[in-house]
Amino acid sequence: ERGKIVASRFIIQSLLWTGPTYNAYAASADDAPDLEYTIIERRSSDSDPLAGLSPVNASQNGGSGRVSGSLEEAASAFERFGLFKPFEHAIEDDSSFLVFERFQGQAVAHMDQLDEKTARAIGLQLCDLAEQFHRNGWVYNGFEPYGIVVDADSRVRLIGFDRARQLMSPVTDAPIYPSRGYTAPELFADNARFDARADVYAIGAVLQYLLTGESLS
Repeated sequence: ERGKIVASRFIIQSLLWTGPTYNAYAASADDAPDLEYTIIERRSSDSDPLAGLSPVNASQNGGSGRVSGSLEEAASAFERFGLFKPFEHAIEDDSSFLVFERFQGQAVAHMDQLDEKTARAIGLQLCDLAEQFHRNGWVYNGFEPYGIVVDADSRVRLIGFDRARQLMSPVTDAPIYPSRGYTAPELFADNARFDARADVYAIGAVLQYLLTGESLS
């Protein structure tokens, strides 16, 4: 992939890490070679109800402080909930590329086991982020080690918003793609709805991973 040009002007420099649903690359731009970027590549799928959804230039509803409407309309407002916000989006062949300023930190999936104090601090931040989503009528539905970045000061940021779903909406309206060991089992039940408790389950599973290096699966 090194040297590949995506979104017309970004040059892949190296693979940062790979996750079950995406690859993360370090990149530069041909018109600003001294700046560094992070690019997330996801494979497009005809079966994904949100394939091709772009968070770039999405608008916040009204100004009331609440997030509403479609997922795309809500995307930019989610930035204040701890999500990295991309500034460019491109679809090329069967891949979707999201371009961010360089991520400062590393994915939880690539961290060593943590002591209880550090893990607790990260867990509390995840709970605060989940509460922001729930207060605004959404389930984040994406708490898993490859979707969480922790910086040198143990501050938490989230990658991606495309798994978020409106609170208590039927799972059949926008089926999830599961994260093994982190997706709550009740989401696979007949007539399941996206319940806030699914995020609680996922955060608990992330804490177990931080403390033991093992998932619940």
